[in-house]
Amino acid sequence: MREPFPRVVAITLLLAVLTAVNVRGVKMGTGVSNFFTVSKLVPLIVFILAGCVFLLRNGTPVRIVPESHETNACLNSVLLIIFVYVGFEAALIPAGEATNPDRDAPFAILIALAICTPIYALVQFVVVQTLKNSALSDRPLSAAAHVFGGSVLPAMIAIGVVVSVVGYFAAGIIATPRIVLAFAQQGDLPRWFASVHPRYKTPHVSILVFAALVWALAMLGTFSWNAKLSAVSRLITYVFICAALPTLRWKRPGLAKFRLPVGPLFALIGVAFCGVVISRAGKVEAVVLGATLAIALLNWILVRRRSGEVPMRSPMPLNSYEI
Repeated sequence: MREPFPRVVAITLLLAVLTAVNVRGVKMGTGVSNFFTVSKLVPLIVFILAGCVFLLRNGTPVRIVPESHETNACLNSVLLIIFVYVGFEAALIPAGEATNPDRDAPFAILIALAICTPIYALVQFVVVQTLKNSALSDRPLSAAAHVFGGSVLPAMIAIGVVVSVVGYFAAGIIATPRIVLAFAQQGDLPRWFASVHPRYKTPHVSILVFAALVWALAMLGTFSWNAKLSAVSRLITYVFICAALPTLRWKRPGLAKFRLPVGPLFALIGVAFCGVVISRAGKVEAVVLGATLAIALLNWILVRRRSGEVPMRSPMPLNSYEI
């Protein structure tokens, strides 16, 4: 959607509906998120099956010629791919409501990656095998689907893209405001972020602020720009997490219930990988993230100064907000 007015209207309506649903209750928001999550997998599975059947019957219509790519181009591609794979850590947010999160959370994350990875790889395989210049296409999935699916499958893919975007927003508007809520409850953010709706028992202030920020970023930049910004910000978070692992193992050796062998080595590899990919961020992304980190640092200093004055509260469990 390239026209400004329809784009603004569509994004505004989408965020308004999702915000209203989540303010009404976490159960309603979770139901919407689960529906879109399942729905967006159906077109991809149909695309993979139809594409593989077509390739088995007709062979590869495209002669694949290995090409050499510059390192910078590959790293730029990796930065966008990171956006596709991020989000698995969001499963940890409601883990406090699980029966045995120490055992189940790592297992669930690994299972999710095991499901997503072959789906993404097979989609890429079908596209590359059926299109001669897939990199030059603005809509490679729809173009590939047209080769072996006529006019029906491309329409299904287009619907799947819309469903996928809505599902991404639906999941984000559930998880992120509750992270902000938890920070506010323990004194790391202003108290008004911890406000709970008197009727629906949801963190309505955090939800509204999150929706407003998402709307502003959508208005300011393109999808590619926002995807890179999201990927870089996640990678910075991963750097801090990887760097914290050796320290936590040293200070609290018996804390971990799931202990991966040579964990510090993997943490070091993670820090190095994230650092290399982050280096591909553009100047605008660097300015936005730098400003965010500066605000976070200032907030941390203020929290440290008042930590002795304001007692911290432990966060409420998420089921306290359910209706």
